[in-house]
This record gives sequence, C-alpha cells and structure tokens, in this order.
Amino acid sequence: DPIPNDSSWATYHFLPDSLVPDDDEVIEEKAASANKYSTPKFDIPIAEDYFTGLLGTQLLVKNAASTPTPMDTASALANTRLIALYFSAQWCGPCRGFTPLLIEFYNVLKETAPSHGLELIFVSSDRDEGQFQQYYGKMPFMALPFSNRALAQQAKSVFGVRGVPSLVVIDSLSGQIVIPPDESRRVVHQACQRGDEAIESLFQSWLGRVPAESVSMLDILSLSCQEAVEGAGEADKTAATNIKAEGYLKREVPDGNEQDEKAKPLTPVDSTARANELFADRVEELFKQLKAKGMDPNAAATEAINQASAEQKNPSTSIELEEG
Repeated sequence: DPIPNDSSWATYHFLPDSLVPDDDEVIEEKAASANKYSTPKFDIPIAEDYFTGLLGTQLLVKNAASTPTPMDTASALANTRLIALYFSAQWCGPCRGFTPLLIEFYNVLKETAPSHGLELIFVSSDRDEGQFQQYYGKMPFMALPFSNRALAQQAKSVFGVRGVPSLVVIDSLSGQIVIPPDESRRVVHQACQRGDEAIESLFQSWLGRVPAESVSMLDILSLSCQEAVEGAGEADKTAATNIKAEGYLKREVPDGNEQDEKAKPLTPVDSTARANELFADRVEELFKQLKAKGMDPNAAATEAINQASAEQKNPSTSIELEEG
C-alpha cells in the first residue's frame, strides 16, 4: 500500500541521555550561574550609628518561615542601598489598601536586587500589640518592635510624618531623605499599576537622587574592585572579571553626541548634575592619591570624600597631597 501523505505524521529523533536532561536542573544551574555575580562584591558602608540611634538596637526580621526574629539593626540593614520607613496601621483604611501594593513593590525589588537594593521597615501606629502582630503578620518587611513607641514617634517627627500611610525613602550611607512622604506613595502606586519594569525603573530613578557624596563613595568602592581585578594574576583574571559593581552604582559618562549638548545653556537640574560630576571626579582623584600613599581603600574613600566636601564648601582649601 502507498504511504499516506498525512500532515499528522511526525519524525522523532532519539538523543543520548547525556544530551537530554530529565528535569530543569541544568536550566536552573545556568540561571543561578548567570546571576551569581550580579551583586557588587564590596560592602556598603551604611550609616550604622545614625540608623541605630533612629531605630534602636534591634529590628524584627522575617525568617524563611515568615516568623519575626529580633536582629541587631546594623546586621539587619547590612548592604542595603536604600532604606524605606513605612508608617502604617491596621485600623487605617488607606493603609490596608496601600500595603498590598507595597508588598508587591518590595517583592519585585527583592528578586531584582536581593542585596545592595531596598529594605523596608514597618513603623507601626497600631493601638496595641495584638493589632500590630496581626497586621505585621501579612508583611515580608522588617519592623520596628511595637514596644519602641518612643522611637516610632521620634521617627515621625524627624521625617515630618503627619498621618498614615506614609513612606519615606532614605539613603543608607548618609541618612538623608531621597524621596519624601508626600511623593513616594503616589509613585509606588503608579509603578505597581504599570508592572515589574516600571517598579525597577522607579527604583533606578530613586538611586539617581541620592547625595553626590554617596555616589562618589560607591564609585570609589567600585573602582577599588576594578583595581583588584586589574591586579589579579592571569590564573585569577577570569573569575576576577566578575567582581564589578552594578550599573546603578556608576555615574554615566556622556558619549560624543552628549558632549555637544554642553554648548547649550544649563538648566538648574543640569547645573546640579554637573556639580555632582565634578565633585565625584575630585573624590576619585583624591582617592587615587591616597591609595598610592598606601592607605586602606575604605579609609582612603572616607578621607577623599571628607576632603572633597571641605573643598566644595570652601574652594580656597583645595589640598594637593604630597608625594611620598
């Protein structure tokens, strides 16, 4: 009989077992490998004394089982780039509406940047411990212990919080406000409506608003990592190339086309950006000089920023480091 010409026929190719994984293990391993070095290798020098004074010596941190566990504040906030305080309460209707959006926002960023990213701390305005426990039980964030009522009131006063819900975003290096309460809630709501990419984009925009001194510090730490790569032996170069900072930790250098734009009159925003760039350049210059004198990278970074800040406040105090 002739072979039927039927489009339902299919051809199967049997491959050796070694080429056909029985599960997703290989794919998962490749994905893990791709993300293994996505986090910068340096530690972020957060303002430990400031945040311990602001929030107390311990915070509640959710473990793998979502059980709140006390942890000292400095350890809980280690390697956090931005710290957000969420003032909220269970009895508040708008709070109950905003909290699920904030949880979504937080979870997306935790996947994107599990370290060197954003940490959220719940500061309760609940009326009693029971309300606090019930409300906080739904959150993945850290929290100020409910017993620290005085610190909660102090934090409200420091950041001008007059009602709930309120969200204030703070630079972890300087303790300065990056996004005030009257802006953050609105933009988080808008980003969540637009999806994950909008959430990540909003986070990037927040990083672009941190003080120039903090940007310079991270640039310097990134530079220090880069120097470690360049100084590595040939056997270590492949692994060492993974030691680099994320793009959001680096200042953008204008390309040729953007250089032409400098001929245009500067707006106030442009002027600020230019001042920040000059400050960062000066810090980097001082850092290299201090490193050449044998100073430890972290100490050199701190000293470079201090000197550049002094020069910025009083240009006549510009210091040239002596050789030797």
